[in-house]
Amino acid sequence: MKIAEQAKELFSDGEPLGYDFRIVDEDKNDVTDGGRGLLLYKGGTVCNDDFNDYAAFAICKEMGYSYSISWENGKYYSFQEDLEIKLDDVSCSESIFWSSCSYSESHNCDHSEDVFLTCTAGSAFKLVDEDGSEVRVGEQGLLLFMEGTVCDSALIPLL
Repeated sequence: MKIAEQAKELFSDGEPLGYDFRIVDEDKNDVTDGGRGLLLYKGGTVCNDDFNDYAAFAICKEMGYSYSISWENGKYYSFQEDLEIKLDDVSCSESIFWSSCSYSESHNCDHSEDVFLTCTAGSAFKLVDEDGSEVRVGEQGLLLFMEGTVCDSALIPLL
């Protein structure tokens, strides 16, 4: 694939994919991997109406992260009131792709409904011991996917 073709895939309307979204801290600085912060869309906040784990996952993926760790709503930062609410009714029914989500850019919310999101670039899978600490290579442990346990009914043991 030529560089120009790769650039077309990475950029939409001249901006990197996910450019519409940011996660910021109380000082309006971008949050790093694994940090919780206020979710912004085109410089405004995102309302929690219809927002769910699929929406959190899809938005994290859109921003280039692997998955979402958690989300919540509330009014925690003093500057929230100064921002417009720019996104509402985000619905991503059983999809992890932003392109298949629906949403509204008009709202019926107040800032107590603003979404705070935590995303990570790490693996969605990890192996932990009984204390919840990650185990070393070659050790046994409990398999987690996105912080939840994995059912073994369809796993095939390696012999």
